Amino acid sequence: MKPTYSLQQIVHIVEEGFREVFFEFQFWVSAEIGKIKKHKSRYYLDLIQYNTRWEVVAKARGIIWDQHIVADFVHHTQLNLDDLIGKTLMMSAKCNFHHQWGFSLSIDEISSEFTLWEAKKQQQTIRSSLQTAGIYTHNKEKQLWVPPIRIAVISGRTSEWLKDFVSVCDESDYDISLDIYPSAVHGNAAKQEVPLAFGKIADKIQTAKIPYTAIALLRWWGWWDGIVRQNDLHIAQAICNSSVPVLLAIWHTTDKSILDEIVYHSSKTPTDAAYMLISYLDQRSETIDELYADIQDIGTSRLSSYTQLINWLYDDIQSLTHTRITQIQSDIQLRYTSISSHDPASILQHGYALLTDVDWEFLSSDQITSLQLDDEFVVKTATKELKVKVVGWEKRIKN
Repeated sequence: MKPTYSLQQIVHIVEEGFREVFFEFQFWVSAEIGKIKKHKSRYYLDLIQYNTRWEVVAKARGIIWDQHIVADFVHHTQLNLDDLIGKTLMMSAKCNFHHQWGFSLSIDEISSEFTLWEAKKQQQTIRSSLQTAGIYTHNKEKQLWVPPIRIAVISGRTSEWLKDFVSVCDESDYDISLDIYPSAVHGNAAKQEVPLAFGKIADKIQTAKIPYTAIALLRWWGWWDGIVRQNDLHIAQAICNSSVPVLLAIWHTTDKSILDEIVYHSSKTPTDAAYMLISYLDQRSETIDELYADIQDIGTSRLSSYTQLINWLYDDIQSLTHTRITQIQSDIQLRYTSISSHDPASILQHGYALLTDVDWEFLSSDQITSLQLDDEFVVKTATKELKVKVVGWEKRIKN
């Protein structure tokens, strides 16, 4: 027959056995921080461990009884308390078992050296991978396209930080079009969904020819799993392979992730990212205004120059035309005088004679030399006309 125990008895048996095994047993344990809660001088930590598929394989509660432990860790790492969420810490601890609260770890030290080393190691691993692939600086080297502005936004559709980003863009003096690509940007799901969102945007750019100016990746603090895996290789690769600049706004303070290194622009908050876009448009607008003013000045200057040149050309044309007309008139007068001086009547007045045939047609020199025997012609002088007949090699005058 099975023995019967009360719940208190069972818990007491487990507690006694636990104390026999783990009494004063001190060890180092690494775990990710899921959530931190402070009550009076104590800190309560949700400790989590994931497998390679980001599945939870273990959970436990950790308790820090002395607040100086946290203060010392923060001092050495320059991290805020919220910065610890999502980070893997190495902690010196002992196992405890309470008859009401069950199993927990009593933490008496957090290794600042391990935290800093782990973060740098993870960043360096991803950095080396991106550099080896030759894509580390690809997004940094992108350029924002000229207006109109159209932004693809990766964010939770109903998130408050998205509302802030949209509000600032809508209240600006510019037409900023936003296309939302919903994605988990919290916890483990972000590792898969953020790269998928980048893939959807790339497909829209390639197939639908949507001219996105940039991609904005937005997130905010606040939830126990509210950390984008900032040092995640898959997200980093998606950013580096993006054909347009990426704007990062994931609200972190002193820590700098690998994503901050590779994106075109990193802002502290989504609001800051929106104001950066507006500032960019302000600069573009000022540049355009300056260019327009320069064009106006150049146009005015050239118009004045061309007007003066045209006036000069007009004056030159008038002068040349007048000179040419005078020359033509003079030439006409000379020709008229010359023609008048060769008038038959004038020629006869100078003692010359004109030769004509019997029909009174003037004979040319060629016609005179070709006259034959018995040919007749007329010699006309100023006072008389004489008829002549060719009777031999000599010309005799017939009465």
